[in-house]
Amino acid sequence: PRLATTYNNLGTTYSRKGEYDNALEFYKKALEIDEKVLDPLHRDLATTYYNIGGVYNRKGQYDEALKCFNKTLEIDEKVLDQMHPDLATTYRDIGGVYANKDQFDNALVYFNKAKDIQEKILPSDSLDLASLYFILGSSYMQTQDFGNALIYFEKSLVGLEKHDKASAEQVKSYIDL
Repeated sequence: PRLATTYNNLGTTYSRKGEYDNALEFYKKALEIDEKVLDPLHRDLATTYYNIGGVYNRKGQYDEALKCFNKTLEIDEKVLDQMHPDLATTYRDIGGVYANKDQFDNALVYFNKAKDIQEKILPSDSLDLASLYFILGSSYMQTQDFGNALIYFEKSLVGLEKHDKASAEQVKSYIDL
């Protein structure tokens, strides 16, 4: 397991450098070990799947990303509290892959699951929640549901005005459209 952790750390380093093929090489080595030595519902295994999914997403290999994120989700839903922030992150990232695939109806399902958790565990003016509201607003715009888009852009302003004035101004321009 320590070797798997080291491989994961190397994968993360390469991923942050934008060297995605190298990152995948190390993440897959970690996965090989994790699958042999860990319980199938172990959080480290979920983390490794998540890391691999993130790299595939950045490489534009969305179907592979979804496979990995869904494996993470299978574990998360069984072992984490239903209000756990990591579960919200997994839902958000699955939604992001669907958005990257221009499948905004599917994306909204997952973004809304993330929102349901984040609204219960984060302050209403948090930057993370503001970012998710912005993503929801953008996704609703893509589906031409302008009423919901406006609702979420306005909600995003609460956190953005506190934490990120430049982004708040950008959101105001969307609202003014």
